[in-house]
Amino acid sequence: MNDFEKVHALDCIVTDLIQNARSTDFCGFDPFDGLNSRIFKALGLSKIPLASIVWLQFHKRSPVNLWRLVGVERARNPKGIALFILGFLQIYQHTRDKSYLNLAVSLGDWLLTAASEKAKWRHFAWGYHFDWVARAFFVLQGQAQRDHHVLRGARIIRIRRRHSSFTIYGSCH
Repeated sequence: MNDFEKVHALDCIVTDLIQNARSTDFCGFDPFDGLNSRIFKALGLSKIPLASIVWLQFHKRSPVNLWRLVGVERARNPKGIALFILGFLQIYQHTRDKSYLNLAVSLGDWLLTAASEKAKWRHFAWGYHFDWVARAFFVLQGQAQRDHHVLRGARIIRIRRRHSSFTIYGSCH
């Protein structure tokens, strides 16, 4: 495969990835969102820490996607959205295709509306869209954590100038 074919193949992969993400409105499943299961909550198991860990590990390690079967809905993840924004801004810088800039701005607007309680965290901050449980800790859905990333481009720069910190937490879908 020559360089032109490699670039073309990569372009096809990126195009397919973007089409897939857009078809689900940038929503997806996460290996750790099993605790969002309507069945798990209805059975009352979410109140038992060990049951939560077992349920989470079962779904995380299952070779079969059981999320829909147990009532877990696709959702947007703030850090995943931030990573898409960064990717779209990089593509825009290379191609100058405004559609990528428009996607980045649109997702950036959503990201701002999905921020955790600003009064509580003093700066823009985001948390997971699901409870996160481990043997050592438990983080409630939407609870912001500190993991700093700088986003550059379009409106994000204007936002960063107005605020001393831009914080994102989560995982990519």
